[in-house]
Amino acid sequence: MKKAFLSIIFVFTFIFNSAMPAFSFEIYGYWKSEEEYPLNIIGFDSTTYYYGKFSQKAKFSNINNILYVQFTKYSTLQIIDESNDVIKVTFPDPSLPKNIIYKRISENEAKAILAKY
Repeated sequence: MKKAFLSIIFVFTFIFNSAMPAFSFEIYGYWKSEEEYPLNIIGFDSTTYYYGKFSQKAKFSNINNILYVQFTKYSTLQIIDESNDVIKVTFPDPSLPKNIIYKRISENEAKAILAKY
């Protein structure tokens, strides 16, 4: 009886963990940096990476607690979770700074900022 109970717990734990998202923190939504460059507003949904008014299809993967967002064949962002509302982003372009701090913003705030461009 005890083995059957443990087996059931194991199966439910496996199903629960399999249903978890690919990354342990919520990346979806909009993010803003205080840096002055074209990518100070970025956003993500389940299939897309947004930068300014532009977007690219994206694939997400988590390796050693770093979220990788691949948006072209050779371009991948690296995102490290700092807290629920702060992330550090490293872009593949060597001309951009590394470990850029982004803070979560609402969709309305992002739209208001983007409307200025």
